[in-house]
Amino acid sequence: MNNLSHRDFLAGQLEDPEFAAHYLATYLDDGSPEEIADALSKIIRARRNADRPKIYEHLFEDNQDSFRAKAA
Repeated sequence: MNNLSHRDFLAGQLEDPEFAAHYLATYLDDGSPEEIADALSKIIRARRNADRPKIYEHLFEDNQDSFRAKAA
């Protein structure tokens, strides 16, 4: 049984450059400008998160809601 949410699973998959290229190409072929922008932001976020030092991962997870509140 896998306890990952779809969002977390997709974020993990988007860390793979080959998968990210295929994911984006799908939206470039058939997506609206909003869907393309959303796909790009998901890819950028996944790449940024992949580059973040894993030692601090628990801090980001514990404070993710407050980060979102500040960004809004």
